[in-house]
Amino acid sequence: MRLKLTFILLVLNLFLLGIIYLLEKGPSADLPGVGPVLPAGLVENSDYLEIEGRELDAHWVLNKSGEEWRIASPVNWQANYFAVSRILNQLQFLEKESSFSVSEIENAGRTLEDYGLDRPRAILTLGRGRDKTVLKIGEATGIGDRLYILSPDQGEVFVVSRELLESISLELADLRESKIFHIPLFEVRALRIVVSPGNTIVRIEKNDENWNFLTPIQTEADPALVETTINRLTAIRVTDFLPPDLPGQGLDDSSITLRVTIEGNNRRQTLLLGNTVTTASGPPRRFARLSDNATVFSVPAEPFNNLLRAQETLREKKFVQFNPRSLNEIEIGSGDKRVNLQKFEAGGWQLPIKDDAGALHTWAAEPALVNELIVALLEMEAVNFPKNAPSEEDLERFGINDPQRRVTLHAEGQQVLLLGDLDAAGDLIYAKIEARPFIYQVQVDVLRHLQARALHFRSRLFHDQPNSAQIEAIALRDLETGEELFVLDRQAGGSADGNTDFEENDKKPGFSDALGLLTENEREAAQTLLEYSSRFRVKSYLRNEFSDNFNLGDKVLPWKYLLESKISLPGGSEDQLRVFNFYFTERVGGTTQFGGSPEYDLIFESSQELIDALFTLAFRRETPTLQDVAPPLPPPSPESATVDETTGESAEPSADSIDAVDSGRDEE
Repeated sequence: MRLKLTFILLVLNLFLLGIIYLLEKGPSADLPGVGPVLPAGLVENSDYLEIEGRELDAHWVLNKSGEEWRIASPVNWQANYFAVSRILNQLQFLEKESSFSVSEIENAGRTLEDYGLDRPRAILTLGRGRDKTVLKIGEATGIGDRLYILSPDQGEVFVVSRELLESISLELADLRESKIFHIPLFEVRALRIVVSPGNTIVRIEKNDENWNFLTPIQTEADPALVETTINRLTAIRVTDFLPPDLPGQGLDDSSITLRVTIEGNNRRQTLLLGNTVTTASGPPRRFARLSDNATVFSVPAEPFNNLLRAQETLREKKFVQFNPRSLNEIEIGSGDKRVNLQKFEAGGWQLPIKDDAGALHTWAAEPALVNELIVALLEMEAVNFPKNAPSEEDLERFGINDPQRRVTLHAEGQQVLLLGDLDAAGDLIYAKIEARPFIYQVQVDVLRHLQARALHFRSRLFHDQPNSAQIEAIALRDLETGEELFVLDRQAGGSADGNTDFEENDKKPGFSDALGLLTENEREAAQTLLEYSSRFRVKSYLRNEFSDNFNLGDKVLPWKYLLESKISLPGGSEDQLRVFNFYFTERVGGTTQFGGSPEYDLIFESSQELIDALFTLAFRRETPTLQDVAPPLPPPSPESATVDETTGESAEPSADSIDAVDSGRDEE
């Protein structure tokens, strides 16, 4: 009995649910089923789309030209491709889930108002030419969250997915295209800028991978800066649309501040910029419009600031251009002084020098200094461009006619750099490429790399003995007192077993025992002197002539110390012993001590490493004597103490007794 009752209740529930469903669908029980709402091909062939309704913010009208959809109302602007594509896709694949006729609604005593179709939430018109198809979108269904729409012939009501309403429920900001320029960077062939007042025209064109100014001057542009600028322009978005007032906004033809044109393949776009928008807060903005569109909008002002002086801000600032691999000679002249750096075929640089007798010989150049010079020339940038077409008076005024430096670079061709006078502040120096008309200003710091002294570029390593050479002894002497401050002798300081074997590159064999007797600081200093005895490096060269003292100009410094190095050089049937002498002044400051070499006829400034080593060994404390390190005497025992017969008190030990104790210690 219970089973029958349950079955009857289940059937009644299903019957009631069916009635409710049919009432929601309409009075007709004859449902046509699923099918497309719009005929095939209608959406694909449409070039007109209109969207309006009581719940929409604007009445939109869009027209298609070619493959592009544009908004005709409420603004004249390009439509957002993705937003329009979403609406069209929804319409193309719109399916009715059920339908009923308008006559059935009326027969059931209901009206279109019951479905929200008398005043639709949205009306969508689609068509081509004069042929228009209208869809009216009503309220949502009570069950299933779907929509009622009125068929194009207004004879049926369809039930469709709610996604259609969501796709057209857009604000104007979502439907419009926010980008202004639509030519991608890879297609851009030219950038044209017209600045008012004065109507200065700047045109930059692409040639292969390079960008060049054609007006107002013909010179190179900075490729990275130009492409960065174009990228920033194509990324600019409309901030908001504004009611037009061209004279007041500075957008009529007579008051436009800036015209920016991007040219691509057979197309171009020109943006016109007017006055600054007055705002209480936020970043500065400018009124703007496109040259072929009267719609006024605002854009951020900052991306356009450098375009007001584009002929300078986008110009190539590295004007000394050469291939460092093909560079084979550098000449630096200053007045009557000349330095010539020449590159070896196998790499490396040398300095050809004439001695007093006129004989030609060469010095090896310091690789680090030559590299610094080449890098400084390659990275030298113009800070300002004072003159693009200088007169003779300008050349004279800027010191170009009588330059401080004349630098000739021999690479694939020849290029001559001229450096003239300093500016008034002394921070910049005028520069010019001899074969080109432009005058630049560069940082004055470049002069420190352009020394017209051959000694400046000479290799800092002037005493370099072969690996087979062996240091026999070194000695550091005080020339004023004649005292030997430090001595190392290979034979006297050999290892305990007499073994003097050493690696091929070891130039200080036989000193291990002697070095082991020194303190850590002294040992490090001694090792430095051993290294310099076979490979001597200096901080800088001062003179190519040795003298009995060093004349500092306002002061004469005598030689205070002598480092003597005895080196055995293998050759012939027996080794050849040579002595090299290196003289040094007193230490002038914490980082300054001068030196000289009579064998190499040089006076130089010592390296900090050598200065510290000389100081450590020349100013060592004297070796303490045994008496200095002897422990204190124990107090006298009662048996050994003497008693003063007059006072009856114990007497102090005599000097003789102390000497006797010390003598006993010495014997021990």
